[in-house]
Amino acid sequence: MPSVHLHHLHLLLMAHGAAKRSVEDAKRPNALTDDALIAIVVAATAAEAFINELAYYLRLLGDTRADWAPVESELLACADVVNEVEDRRGPVTEKYHAASRALPGGAFDKGALAFQDFACLVRLRNAIVHLKPEATDGQKWTDVLAARGLALPLSSTCHLPWLDRLLTPQTGAWAARTARNIMLQLLEKAPRQYDTKGLDPLISWEEPLRNHAGFAAN
Repeated sequence: MPSVHLHHLHLLLMAHGAAKRSVEDAKRPNALTDDALIAIVVAATAAEAFINELAYYLRLLGDTRADWAPVESELLACADVVNEVEDRRGPVTEKYHAASRALPGGAFDKGALAFQDFACLVRLRNAIVHLKPEATDGQKWTDVLAARGLALPLSSTCHLPWLDRLLTPQTGAWAARTARNIMLQLLEKAPRQYDTKGLDPLISWEEPLRNHAGFAAN
């Protein structure tokens, strides 16, 4: 099988690193922690990299192992639907939902907190990287996090713009955790067709996401 360079784990570790730095930075009096914003953008980027790389990897694996260790049809279907969404430029949230529908574990519940958090993360990332003065999406999703005690709330003494209200260690940790959770939950829906770990096409994806030391305390 040709070598494949995967980047989702590195990006996710970068997001967790930014979240950890925001905790230290928050020890300053009245601190706004810029690293929380980095965590949001990089965590969402890591989640998008993960689903794109997963689809590419599964399809490549299916082609190269067809004769000696076939890949489950559900995994190949997962790859195909992700690529279909990509071809019509659908959002990353749709890629995850379509992928989950193709797997034995069943579709993500769009109303569940894990998927709602993921959708919020993606929308905040989009609001940040496509920032427009007249846009209201950033304000809307920052208010959602503020209601949960993550972002700073608007009050009689706090009139900060929504972007500044995201600069808390709680928001950074939430972003990194949300991206990691959605990746792991998708992998949990996949079939496990081989008892031998060396033949399991996803074990090399799941173990680092669960056990890497860089995820400690986030």
